[in-house]
Parts: sequence; structure tokens; C-alpha cells
Amino acid sequence: DGQTWKYPYLAVGASSCHDCSPCRLWWNEEWGGAEGWYNYFIGKGQCPGGPPDWISQKIVKMHCEGTSLLTINPIQDYIDMWQKLRSADPKQDMINRPGHTDGCWVYRCHQSMENLL
Repeated sequence: DGQTWKYPYLAVGASSCHDCSPCRLWWNEEWGGAEGWYNYFIGKGQCPGGPPDWISQKIVKMHCEGTSLLTINPIQDYIDMWQKLRSADPKQDMINRPGHTDGCWVYRCHQSMENLL
């Protein structure tokens, strides 16, 4: 439900994981869920497509400030916080696609460490 302030202390919070779409891809694949998230957490105006980098920043920040002892966010969700660092196609940011055998576990970050520092 995205209410990171209600996560149990002995839980691990995560904006996404290796077996699901990174946040930016989820936003585009699950438009109804994205609209619901936007209306609940932002509550004003039209839900933007994309999402814009400020939405990605909010999602990651909410998880980092959540009540769980640990938060582990994939690097793809951190990179998506800045428009200029994003990959051209969020589908390329998938690590695993459960139920598929092709293209799994081949993710490579498109940014060099120097660009991220």
C-alpha cells in the first residue's frame, strides 16, 4: 500500500526488487496503481506520465525514511531520481522476469561509476 511509515520495524523496505519492475517501469505498466499512488500521496492535479524524476525521488525518500530497520532499494530506482541519468528504456532496467527464461539476470548498469559519483 506504500505506507512506509507503517512498515514493521523488523522488516526490509524496498522501492522495488529483482523480481518486479523498477519503479519507473511499474509506473508505466500499472497506470491504475500509479494513479492511485499519486492521488493518495500527492493528492493534487493530473497524474503525470513517466514518472518525472521528482516522483522517483519521493518514492525512494519515502522508503529511506520508512519505519523498517532496513531499506534496500535497487540502483535502478536511485538512478531514476535524476532525468539525465535515466536509461532510455525502463524495460532495460529489469533484472529478472519471473516465468521467462530469456533475458533474465543480464542487467548491466548503463552508467559508469564515475558518472554516478
